[in-house]
Amino acid sequence: MGKDKPVELTDLESIINLIIDYLDEQYNLRELALTLSREIVRLSGQAIRLIHRLDFDNAIKKISEAKTRVEEINEKLRVHPEFAEKGFISSAFQEYIEASLLLNIIKDEGFISYEKLDVPCVPYLLGLGDLIGELRRHALDSIRRDEIEKAEKLVDLMEEIYVNLMAIDYPDALISGFRHKRDVARSLVEKTRGDITLALQNQQLIKKVQNLSELLGGKKDEI
Repeated sequence: MGKDKPVELTDLESIINLIIDYLDEQYNLRELALTLSREIVRLSGQAIRLIHRLDFDNAIKKISEAKTRVEEINEKLRVHPEFAEKGFISSAFQEYIEASLLLNIIKDEGFISYEKLDVPCVPYLLGLGDLIGELRRHALDSIRRDEIEKAEKLVDLMEEIYVNLMAIDYPDALISGFRHKRDVARSLVEKTRGDITLALQNQQLIKKVQNLSELLGGKKDEI
């Protein structure tokens, strides 16, 4: 009399089964998101290599394939927003952002907003930080091809990105890793400016040697 009704084992089994169903769904979603994220990273990396080779047509195809995977992840995130904070998804988005922005910039088509890329703003900022490293690589390739003017334009873009990133001043708890990327970006801008200055000095030195050689050659002909 007056005792609480005991919970039957079958009731607990039902609760556990519901939990298992939920965890199964979460596990399957995680596995799918991991697979899609790896594909985005792989396709974006291939696109970046193609861009540096100036193979824009194939780079566009790779970025388009990566975009399809991004759309798939976003579709899942609309139903399961709790997965939006997963690190591997953010990292994949950063690679996709980096490849997309690099292609547009090298083709002189300007920057693309995070809204147009359909990605969150935080991975976009982190992708911008990484973009500076790829622009440096392209600037160095331009120097090797003796395209100093192009290299100067690229380092100006690098500096523009860095200056704009300086306007973002929030703790790492909100934008994890951002400050480190910004510090690296500053170093890369400075190094690239130094590389271009050295290339210009070498170019001027070569011209002086050529002029001197022509002058001495002309004197020999007179003798």
